[in-house]
Amino acid sequence: RRRAGRTGGGEPDRRPHGRRAPRPHRGRARPLRRRDALRPSRVRLGARREGPEGQFRVFGSKPGAYGAGLQALIDERIWNDTADLAEAWLTWGSYAYGKGAEGLPARSALETRLGQAEAVVQNQDNREHDLLDSDDYYQFEGGAAAAVAHLQGRTRPVYHNDHSRPERPVIRTLDEEIARVVRSRVVNPKWIAGVKRHGYKGAFEIAATVDYLFAFAATTGSVRGHHFDAVEAAFLADEATRDFIAQANPAALREIADRLDEAIARGLWQPRSNSARARIAAAARGRAPALAGADQEGGDPDGGE
Repeated sequence: RRRAGRTGGGEPDRRPHGRRAPRPHRGRARPLRRRDALRPSRVRLGARREGPEGQFRVFGSKPGAYGAGLQALIDERIWNDTADLAEAWLTWGSYAYGKGAEGLPARSALETRLGQAEAVVQNQDNREHDLLDSDDYYQFEGGAAAAVAHLQGRTRPVYHNDHSRPERPVIRTLDEEIARVVRSRVVNPKWIAGVKRHGYKGAFEIAATVDYLFAFAATTGSVRGHHFDAVEAAFLADEATRDFIAQANPAALREIADRLDEAIARGLWQPRSNSARARIAAAARGRAPALAGADQEGGDPDGGE
């Protein structure tokens, strides 16, 4: 199998694969083994058949630049659909690196590799942070998933693997990892109580987490409606938390409301109650919701009722 990667911090290990049929031979047929596919002779043969760009396996931003090209689009809300995000990712990261290539423009080679992709893989080797407290993850991992889906016309599996213990790696799908992080940190009362001790910065961290969850919803199909329900219940429906954000960092409260409203407008989420919509509208105006008999249902991060 062939591999392709892209450089950058917090970066997914993207491994587009293409299969080659075993060489005909006499006698009983045998399957092509992984070690056969990785033999240098086979790799060189594939490169010759694909032309000069067939050798490229590592891609990244142009020399002197960093990033995946998605942050400005997400932050400024200047995209129409996932194809726009995929196009930005491809444009920003289509520079090849390797022998004889130090940031060589190679858009067609990158598209060829991604067109052969069977999965997108992100390996994380630490537990100091998670995929919802850094914009790198949605940019590189989410962007790669969007690009592969855009080029192939179908989604491919996305894996977010835990290598914090190299001797015992844990393999999870992106769906599983997002659900795990939402449940264990984002709406965890202990985490919320902890960030409240940091005042302005704590409220900012809450808003940033909502931003990154929204961005994964925009780039992948791995964020479910009940995740947004749980977030709205934890940060807006909960009066104490909403008041903390409003007092410590009013701009953060408006940002949270705007992101949730954008998720609704873009069809990424349909709230389970009208009162949730009312709370979002009120928070966007910087006001506490005046809801007579407002329901107090909480979202279940695991999707239960």
